[in-house]
Amino acid sequence: MKKIIVTSLFLILLLAACNNVKEQEVEEINLLDPIKVELNMKSQLVVDDEMVTEAVVTQKGEPVTDANEVVFEIWQHGNPDSYQLLEGVNEGEGAYEVSWTARDVGVYYIYYHVTARGMHRMEKHQFVVGDVDVDKILEIPDERPEKHMH
Repeated sequence: MKKIIVTSLFLILLLAACNNVKEQEVEEINLLDPIKVELNMKSQLVVDDEMVTEAVVTQKGEPVTDANEVVFEIWQHGNPDSYQLLEGVNEGEGAYEVSWTARDVGVYYIYYHVTARGMHRMEKHQFVVGDVDVDKILEIPDERPEKHMH
């Protein structure tokens, strides 16, 4: 009888230990930290010069080098014909870059879309190219070009 009790206790402890490991694995999956994206201009904002925009993607402070998709929508305020949809190039260490050119002075928008590790982040940023009256430009409504991603 003692052998049965000892064996039963051993099995219960073994099952409890295995269950504990599985609970930790599930907890780690359920508590995923969101991906974060920092947008940087790596060059001067000058008309007719190539400009480089960088999205640095991290998760838990570590670079995300395996993003499924990094896409940049770029257009000039009030000029839907200037719309560009450009795929980011993986430069390593979580940095994804795109080169583009502004053909005129004005207010430009960059809308990044990042899909990585089952998550999607997107955010619109505004940049000014040249010496312009931003308030006057922004008085005219701007709509996202019809060609946009979503």
